[in-house]
Amino acid sequence: MTRFCETSVPLSSEGKKTSAASFPRNALGGAHPTISSLKKQVGWALPTVRLLHMLICLISAITLMSAAGARAAVISPRAQNAAAAGDPVWIFLKDKGPSATVPGPLAQAWISERAASRIASRGAAYDPRLDQPIFSDYLDALTSAGLTIRTESRWLNAVSGIVPSDRLAALAAYRFVDSIRPVVIYRRPIDTPLPGYLPPAGYGLVKPATFDYGNSAAQAEAIEADLLHNRGLDGQGVRIGFLDTGYSLDLNVFDSLKVIGTRDFINGDTDVGDEDSVQMDHGTSTLSVCGGYLPGELIGIAPRAEYALAKTEVMDAETRIEEDYWVAGLWWIDSLGCDIVSSSLGYNNWYTRADLDGHTATTTKAAELAVARGLLVVNAAGNEGFDGLVAPADGDSVLTVGASDRQGTVADFSSRGPTADNRIKPDVVAPGLGVWTALTRPGAFLGRSGTSFATPLVAGVCALLLQEKPSLSPMQVIDVLRATATNASHPNNDVGWGMVRADHAFAALPSGHEASGIEVWPNPASDSVWIGTPDAATDAPSHFDVFTAAGDPVYSGEFWGRSSLWLGTNESNQPVASGIYLVWVRTPIRDGLVKLALIRRR
Repeated sequence: MTRFCETSVPLSSEGKKTSAASFPRNALGGAHPTISSLKKQVGWALPTVRLLHMLICLISAITLMSAAGARAAVISPRAQNAAAAGDPVWIFLKDKGPSATVPGPLAQAWISERAASRIASRGAAYDPRLDQPIFSDYLDALTSAGLTIRTESRWLNAVSGIVPSDRLAALAAYRFVDSIRPVVIYRRPIDTPLPGYLPPAGYGLVKPATFDYGNSAAQAEAIEADLLHNRGLDGQGVRIGFLDTGYSLDLNVFDSLKVIGTRDFINGDTDVGDEDSVQMDHGTSTLSVCGGYLPGELIGIAPRAEYALAKTEVMDAETRIEEDYWVAGLWWIDSLGCDIVSSSLGYNNWYTRADLDGHTATTTKAAELAVARGLLVVNAAGNEGFDGLVAPADGDSVLTVGASDRQGTVADFSSRGPTADNRIKPDVVAPGLGVWTALTRPGAFLGRSGTSFATPLVAGVCALLLQEKPSLSPMQVIDVLRATATNASHPNNDVGWGMVRADHAFAALPSGHEASGIEVWPNPASDSVWIGTPDAATDAPSHFDVFTAAGDPVYSGEFWGRSSLWLGTNESNQPVASGIYLVWVRTPIRDGLVKLALIRRR
């Protein structure tokens, strides 16, 4: 097995692994410096330095303490209940400390060069404040007030941890604390294998195949992945992150797996296979569906892709999933420059169906931020049937995957939409009944059922499409999968736009509605439109203007980097009518005019 690990385990002075809460607070390998650590480094020998120290301490004390009469942070009743039960809570902060600026070189060190490149080519304008570590003096104050920190989220500017319920008021009194909410925990029965499952007799590939799929032939054929394999696509050059329970990597099916990074967010190390077989079971199976390679037995959909593996789900007698580990794992996967993340996890305890509106759940907020940075988030719809979705499957920009049989008929257990704001979910379905997977025992394979196993099938297809056209944004991938799925003309809340059809999607990939290298996608469009240019990011912004076919101005926008999004509205944020529009794009290097057809669904 090939492993390319880009991370290391922080060690204590005795050489022991640190806890999850002791991970470095910046990407440079050490904790964000505090006043005390700086004092040890410089000695404070000069009077001017002593004076500066006194001023800093005074400012810090004033900053951290709540001003007289200031409003205390909101503590949700659910957070009180969680703290009383010994469950973790989120502490959301108002800002990232006194500094309002981010040094350029330091900001670049917080994420990889590949991540920066992906954001520039597929995402919105980069805001380095999202990746800025949480102010260390805030963390010290929270710890002093009784919080035992588990994880930190730079994107959400929040920390999670355990705190006695009688200390919540002390945390809420800090001026920099905005609100306190429970960490959502979701318990569900472990996905049940189908004992002795084998593909139906006579069901298999009827056309020449690149790979010897063995019993995985049926699932590859059902979503047309075999046809893309025959075109020479196997995921090479695409980077996929997994969020799951752990992974038994010492199996033959993973001998050729390219692992570029591993991290265990539960135990605070980089060993994602250090637990018993029950802990590693779920992640091993989902990973094998996408990245496995054992001719004659199982071929994953993207066996030549690169993989970053995050262990974020705690297993006990039931599956127990906690969202703070998921959020931390998502940031790490993003920082490595992954193109896709496959998540077969979800959350609904503490959330009501009304909360699943694409804007409320913590994991949904994090997922939407990731998509805006050019990271495609593929998430399971859940196994709740008509009881509804789990977060973050409600995200507008999340590619939500339901489960079906091999003909595209929805599985009974597959979660149905709509979202609370009445959007159709799932987006697509893939086989989720008897999916051929690897187990943790060497040489053991079995058919398993659940949206958990449909999700990596779709993530693999996305990798094949990105291998063919790396410039595709997450929304472009979602749009082309929807437009070419089996139910595209009549989407509904059972199967969404239908069964994924990889070869149909390949044929529909945009060749580029180009004018001087400029693209708009999709075209025709039904609502939002991505506007892209091949030019790398420059020191000056780019602009676009939308006009009616008669030349009347509709909308003007500015963007940095290679792409922007027009939501199909006018300057008053009102949706515009169906029709032909002209999009004029001007960058520091080029300009061009593109004709766009906007067709509203009735």
